[in-house]
Amino acid sequence: MATEAGIISALIGTATATAVDGTVRNLQVGDKVYPNEIITTGLAGAIEIEFPDGSVMDLGRNSQAVLDTETFELDIAESESPAPLADDLDDIEAIQQALLAGEDPTQIADPTAAGPGAQPASEGGSDAVQVDYLAPRVTPQAGFETIGPSIIFTTPEEEQLLNLVGTDSGDGTDSPNPPPPPESSISILSPDQLNFAEKNLSSGTDPDGSLLTKTGMFTVSASSGVESLSIGGEPIIQDGNIVNNLPTLTSGAGNTLSITDITLNPNGTYTVNYSYTLNNAVGHAQPDNDNELSNSFEIVVTDANGLSDSANVDVSITDDAPLVSATQPEMGFEMQITNLGSISAGYDNSYGYYVKGENGQPTTGVVLFANVKQNISSTVQVEGVNPEDIGFFIISNGGRLNSELENGAEVTFEQLPNGSWQAVTSDGVALISNFDKAPALFDNSELNLNNYQYLNSNENPGNQNWEDVIGGGDQDNNDVNINVEFIKSKGLTVNENLLADGDDATAAIATLDISNYFSTQYGADGAGSSEYSLNIDTSVATGLNDTETGEMVSLRYQNDDPQSGVVEGFINDGSDTLVVFTLSIDQTGLVTLEQLRAVFHDDPTDSLQLLTPATINPGAIDAVLTVTDSDGDTADASIDLGVIIAFNDDGPSATDYVGQETASGESTSGQFSFNVGADGGGLSAINGTVLIFGNDGWSQSVDTEFGFIRVTEQGDYQYQSTSGAEQPAIETIQLTVTDGDGDTTTFAAEYSILPAIAETPISLQMSIGSETLIESSTNFIVNGSFEDINGIDANGNIVSGVAEGSLAGSGQLVSMQSITGWQLVDDSMPPMEPHSGGHGKLGTTDGSHYMDLGATPGNSAIYQQISGLVDGLEYTLSFDYLDKALKMANNADSGAMQVIWNGEVIATIDGDNLTWQSVNFTVIGGSFDGSNTLVFNEIGSIDNHGIAIDNVALTPNIENAYYQYDLSILASAAFDTDGNAGVVKIDATKLFALGVDILGYDPVISFPNRTFEIEVENDQPLTLTLVSDNPLTPEIINSIEGSLTFVSDDGTVVDISSTAYAELAGSDANDELLGTDADELIIGGAGDDILTGGEGKDIFVWNAGDDGVAGAPANDTVTDFNIAEGDVLDFSDILVGEESGNLTDYISITEDGSDIVIELKPDASDVTQTITLEGKSLADLGVGGFDASTQQAEIINKLVQDGHVNVDS
Repeated sequence: MATEAGIISALIGTATATAVDGTVRNLQVGDKVYPNEIITTGLAGAIEIEFPDGSVMDLGRNSQAVLDTETFELDIAESESPAPLADDLDDIEAIQQALLAGEDPTQIADPTAAGPGAQPASEGGSDAVQVDYLAPRVTPQAGFETIGPSIIFTTPEEEQLLNLVGTDSGDGTDSPNPPPPPESSISILSPDQLNFAEKNLSSGTDPDGSLLTKTGMFTVSASSGVESLSIGGEPIIQDGNIVNNLPTLTSGAGNTLSITDITLNPNGTYTVNYSYTLNNAVGHAQPDNDNELSNSFEIVVTDANGLSDSANVDVSITDDAPLVSATQPEMGFEMQITNLGSISAGYDNSYGYYVKGENGQPTTGVVLFANVKQNISSTVQVEGVNPEDIGFFIISNGGRLNSELENGAEVTFEQLPNGSWQAVTSDGVALISNFDKAPALFDNSELNLNNYQYLNSNENPGNQNWEDVIGGGDQDNNDVNINVEFIKSKGLTVNENLLADGDDATAAIATLDISNYFSTQYGADGAGSSEYSLNIDTSVATGLNDTETGEMVSLRYQNDDPQSGVVEGFINDGSDTLVVFTLSIDQTGLVTLEQLRAVFHDDPTDSLQLLTPATINPGAIDAVLTVTDSDGDTADASIDLGVIIAFNDDGPSATDYVGQETASGESTSGQFSFNVGADGGGLSAINGTVLIFGNDGWSQSVDTEFGFIRVTEQGDYQYQSTSGAEQPAIETIQLTVTDGDGDTTTFAAEYSILPAIAETPISLQMSIGSETLIESSTNFIVNGSFEDINGIDANGNIVSGVAEGSLAGSGQLVSMQSITGWQLVDDSMPPMEPHSGGHGKLGTTDGSHYMDLGATPGNSAIYQQISGLVDGLEYTLSFDYLDKALKMANNADSGAMQVIWNGEVIATIDGDNLTWQSVNFTVIGGSFDGSNTLVFNEIGSIDNHGIAIDNVALTPNIENAYYQYDLSILASAAFDTDGNAGVVKIDATKLFALGVDILGYDPVISFPNRTFEIEVENDQPLTLTLVSDNPLTPEIINSIEGSLTFVSDDGTVVDISSTAYAELAGSDANDELLGTDADELIIGGAGDDILTGGEGKDIFVWNAGDDGVAGAPANDTVTDFNIAEGDVLDFSDILVGEESGNLTDYISITEDGSDIVIELKPDASDVTQTITLEGKSLADLGVGGFDASTQQAEIINKLVQDGHVNVDS
């Protein structure tokens, strides 16, 4: 058989091969074709033939090609096929001979076995149609390669094709071939591809209606005329005529292609205009059409000869993928403000907060409490604030002066010409205060006139304690007391005190809906599905540690299944793992955090760590939202959950303990009540002594003032009082609880010691001076770490200007006779030697220096006399020591030291230690010799070394800070005519009920029924000490009542009763003192003062030295002197020698218009003090019947006798 010419390598549509003998076969990919076969393609067909030499021929639609041997240079070498039959050879030879003779083989030869016979000239056969495929502009995105044939060949003459095929007339004879039809051509100028994006649909991710309709055109022509034109099967031209209604085609998705216009041009071509509108999304099937899908409309042109050609209008539609974005949540703050009221303010003050603007100035704000004397203990919560942006203010007497002001009033702030600020309500009402020049007082002193600070944090309730008087007033900072706390909020915050082993039995669980932090757009395809999940990065450390084990917390999926939606924070505990917390998310976006074990918090000073909770490092845990649209496109976004997770600490808590009354020398036991919370822990110290627990669980015994105590870590105690107590005593012991991550709390245990014979000390105060705040941390030792070495050196030279922590010169020690706070006990002994920590490599325990009592050579002794101590109050003396002699000279005998308090050796330190150790002792203020003197005396063997000491402190043994006052009893006649001493009595029950203790007890006469009786000396003021947990208000002071009683030899009893006054003292400047409604002792001091007593009985006092000079006297004004209220003018201290002289030599009282003017001549010579009683007349003083010009003596004596003027001390 013949050798093949090629193989069908690609095929679109239909194609046939017509053999030389006329047989026709349909071609398929892989079929062989043979030389001289006619290859014909259909209207929509295309074929690719690969030849043996590797070349390729492409044949387009509605075309023919003859695989002519010469044209295609086919290799038809002999093959091993069987030889042709003899008849076949005869036929071939006959045809060849006819051709050589110039005859038509089809006319003289027998008809072939196949093919048409002779046909009439007017019909039969077919014309070859040539299609000009002009300038295609779009490369198809799918399908076969449509590049033309790689072999250039000539089109065989039509006659040759017809002759090869031949015709059959049907009667067995050959018919003559029909004449060839006239030549014709069809041209379709292909339209541009139209490109659309689903995202521009109204439901898409980037809506833009202007991009949803696009237009195009194409041109068609046919040399024999266009008989018909259709698109997508819909006619545009029929029978050579344009249809009346141009077609509109609608796709299955509802998108439309409209033929908008067709024009017949003069050159015979047709121009067709069309538009395509994208109305809806189309299904982009994955994976082939995931992002882009073509919508094609076939154009078919038929000419007058019946020949056709086609092209496509192609529309490309790009898929619209979903969008999802995430906003990272931020941790916010919640501000909690609690009103704790006013202790002694006469004003009805207002309190609020403001928002800071540029440079910290107030912008807007809120009056939280219109009157702090109301709504006491109420708490206001303000969310979404930042502590750095918030400040606070008060309005002095704002609640009284602004009658319409209500809690929660919003305000703005306006600056006045003098630089101060005024709050203005939203209604435009300017809020006024008692002080026009400063209507609002701020926490930031820079906003206040003269930069005065009105806010402190003292021992009054709360952490904001305000003074409400411009310039500072009485400076008691108790007029407005507020507690402000900022707490981290939002996010996922759990409190460890909710753990099962914490303070409460409820679970430590927090939830957060994170769905609002995601924004999704499914786009034009519409919603498919959404899925929340958690993603962890185990390469990122969590930053958390388990409190109990100290192990770092790691992350894993529950059951190692990322699809579980649960993440566990866990630790490895030996062969086991323990879950510290779980984090889960459901498909609504609700995240749940549950804490199961306590985690470590690194700030022991903040037992709850509300502002700085334990958090998880960024990047460790993400919450992911994945969205899928209806045709399978996906998108995702995430937020970092770790940074919004907060674990608040669970600090320990404890309550004070009151033990049973214990007789002197007896013991008692019991258990303290405290809670260490979720972190675990227990008792850690007693009176500052660190506890060491033995194998039996009990601590060492710790000495106390009246006995000793030992405890277990869980709170069991055994207390033993010492014998020999001569009077009732209260043993107060301070205990410290420390939890697992270092948070502490303290509480007091109190034991009543009952002696065999009780002699209780007593005291009395009839007037109370200014207060002094004493805190438990107050160190009464000056320069206890020996950092300040300024003083007198060993050669007697003054050393000054040396910075703290530095030594004079370049050495590591200096020799000094004295330094700040410390002196040698005896100037003849060797000098003291402050050393740098580097000397001997001893180091220090506080600061840069320590003191070596082993001089070079010799032993030294230093002392400090301490001021400010309360007689009878307990103090803790503590210091650190190291045996320098042992460490540097291996001489243990050299390192020995006595500790002496008020002349009594309270301890002998025999060092023998190579590292610093701490020691503490309880001492009594003012006991023994009353000098309050501390001595360190080196007594070891003589060499260049001794005991080194550092960090010396003397602090009061108090649980809470207290206020200390001077209580003065002044008896004008302490003895009666028989020489019997007067006795002052006061009922201590009243003071005790007010939370007030009185110290300074000698001498004591008796203690019947808790009434103190104190013997006073003649003309000697008795000053005692009073302490209180809270500042004393004038009302409390006025409630203290006492009496001075004289009993003569004949039994006559004289009683004089009085109440205590509250002192209000000015400075040496010009003061304006404003009293309250209580009874007060008002001392203006030097300068020109304005004094207002207010309601109540007031004593106005002028002291020596507070007056002016001759020619320039001090001028004071009393604005509301009122004898009906019992007011008194006290000149007893400023006048000297008036007892033996005439009072008119010292005092002058005259009327000046509507005022009384009093002139004082303290030494009976020059006027150095004037006093104006504003708005008063002689009649107002009860001496209206006297003439001031002639009856000065009568007026003065009357005022003295009536008790309105005091001239005797």
